[in-house]
Amino acid sequence: MSLKSTLPADIYNRIEEIQSMIFEIANGNYNFRLQRSAENNELDGLIGGINMLGEEIKASTVSRNYLQNIYRGVIDLLIILKKDFTIETVNHQVLSSLGYTKDQLVDQPFSKLLGPNYQDSLDRIEKDLKENNISVNLELNFLTSDNVPVTHAVSFSLLSGSDDLDTSILVTAKDVTAFKETEERLKRQNEALKEIAWIQSHKVRGPVASIKGLMMLIDLDQNSLEENRQVFKNMQLTIEQLDSIIHEIVSKTGNLFEEEDPPQ
Repeated sequence: MSLKSTLPADIYNRIEEIQSMIFEIANGNYNFRLQRSAENNELDGLIGGINMLGEEIKASTVSRNYLQNIYRGVIDLLIILKKDFTIETVNHQVLSSLGYTKDQLVDQPFSKLLGPNYQDSLDRIEKDLKENNISVNLELNFLTSDNVPVTHAVSFSLLSGSDDLDTSILVTAKDVTAFKETEERLKRQNEALKEIAWIQSHKVRGPVASIKGLMMLIDLDQNSLEENRQVFKNMQLTIEQLDSIIHEIVSKTGNLFEEEDPPQ
């Protein structure tokens, strides 16, 4: 004999409403409410208690939709790994930046994004997470769907549930390609500036000192015409040498500014 056939229709319908209410709250709809009837019987007392439970859960829990909106809105790459380092889920930025579809990544080993040469690194990361329970930060090259490596600053953190079975790994990654390119450009510029400074302090000093010395040798009254001509000839050669050095400095300085403001 079914429960429906043994209960009055209004009570049976009320029990079904209560079951639906519990189902809604269990699925994250904390705003779902049932109105108490005018009879104020035991079922109404139960409904009042469940309504209060929904209010308490709502006050102490961030809604699932809110968390999903935050998750989707993160501009960095965000990956959730199972404890065996297979990919559980990824945010949209992973897909758009690396060119994969979600089906190509979910339930795949995390090493798919790194290539075979990183297995030792993953083993060390897993060991550090398990033994020290701290975040692990390092640089890794993620492979795009076209197999192009892109440098990222990556952080691994444990997400522990109520027991070890619920443990997941949160991976956040930021593309640092532009930063690396800027860093390399600044290094090249710094080396160029050092070279320019060396040229100015060493290569320029010699011709300038020679010109000053030759100027002192010019004596229109005491020297013969041939002697003065030889001094002027040597001075001309020294000036040409100095001009060549100045052109070298100008060229290096020009290259420096061109690299500082690359064409768009």
